[in-house]
This record gives sequence, C-alpha cells and structure tokens, in this order.
Amino acid sequence: MGGGSSMDGNAVAVCLLPSDSVNIIIKEYEAETGKAEVPSHSENIVREYFCIRTFLDAQDSFTDWFDHYHQKRPTAPKKCSQNATFAQQVAYEQAEQQYKGEMERWKQTLNLITTWWHRLITSSIVIVAHIPNQTACDRLYNVLLFPDGGWLVDTNLEEQEQDPAGTSAQEGSAEGQAETAEPNRSHHLSVLRSIYIPQVASLLQNILHATEKYKECLQLADLIASEQYQLYKIWLFSHLLSVSESEGTFF
Repeated sequence: MGGGSSMDGNAVAVCLLPSDSVNIIIKEYEAETGKAEVPSHSENIVREYFCIRTFLDAQDSFTDWFDHYHQKRPTAPKKCSQNATFAQQVAYEQAEQQYKGEMERWKQTLNLITTWWHRLITSSIVIVAHIPNQTACDRLYNVLLFPDGGWLVDTNLEEQEQDPAGTSAQEGSAEGQAETAEPNRSHHLSVLRSIYIPQVASLLQNILHATEKYKECLQLADLIASEQYQLYKIWLFSHLLSVSESEGTFF
C-alpha cells in the first residue's frame, strides 16, 4: 500500500467485492487447511478490508449530510416591498408559512442524520458500521475509534516483528512464502493513517460546528488528546512526514 492513490485504488477494489467475500475466503481456507484460524498476515488483510469499508461508509454518510445541509436547505421567500399590494402581501405570508414548514422538516432530517449516537466517549464503544440508521457522526467516529488498536493498525504485531519478512522459520517453504508480509507495510499504513485520520476528524468537526454542537466539539478535542486512544500521535507523525519529505529524507 502506498499513499492516497493506493487508498483510492483499494477503495475501488473493496466496492467491487461481494459483501460476503470475507466469509467465503475464511471458509475456503478452513476447507483447504483444516484450520479455523487464518494466519496473522491474512487476518490483517481481512482487518484492512473492514477498515476501508468503515472509511467508505463514513465518507458516504458525510456526503449525504453535506448534500442535505448545503443543497437541500429551503430558501426563504423574498420579503415584500413597502409598496406591495394586498395580494402580494397575502402571497408572501403563504410562502413564508410554507417555508417555515419546509425548514422544520429540513431541521428534523438534519438532526436524524447528524445526532451523535455515542452520547459519551467511553472505553466500551462498539463499532456498528453497517446499521442502516447510523448518523454521519457515528460513522466518522467508527473510523477514529476502530477497535483492537485502531484504524489500519495490524494485530499480532509481535509475531510480524519477530519475522518481518516471513521467512526465518519457514524459509523456502510454499506456506512461508504465501504468508510473507508486505515490505514496509507498517510504514505505509502509518502514512495512510496520517492522511485520513486527520481528514475524518476534520469532517466530524465541520459537522459538529455547523450544527452548533459545541460541547461535542470539545469532546472530540479531548478524544484526540487522550492517552487512551493516542490519536494525537498521528498528527505528530504527519508533521514529521511532511518535514522529512521537504528535506528529502525518509525515516
């Protein structure tokens, strides 16, 4: 995986995959090997699929919210001039009443697609990325609070660090070559996190500020700064990455 273009390519690939692809792969692996548990590297590829799927869901939800907030907001009728006739005044009053009704319906819909399902930030937040009535805020938070280490963070890192090339114990074997980890995968994932996690946080901040949910804005800031999730380290990595690119170095 590379930078943003790689993420775009992966997103297209994920959209083309059938929804039950992961279950099929796991069942086929179990049928071929007799093992119910897939290798750690394969498990991380499956995890990567769910990470990208969660990101795409969040992106789609934000697009729906943005479209409703900016494109579907009712337009207030133009006020009558002082010289308006009685008929013009009556027409304006009727248009204003219609506008108020449309505005009320617009606000109700906006609230339905915005309201934060996670009322409090706790350690027990559950990712429910495919619930149909989830709001834009929920799905963006699903990316920020992706379970088991975070979004685009591999599991079983200890095993991979002991054998980063995947060949020390099984060098030359077909199985060992099949399970070989991608070179520089950890760095590539970190680069993608440094690009897209701040982007997701910015989209979420835009929604909360536009809908005057200022308390939730502060909660988002606290979340990013918290030691529990350590999302602030992504901003530090992003800064270091930009500095290294400007100096032509690679760390």
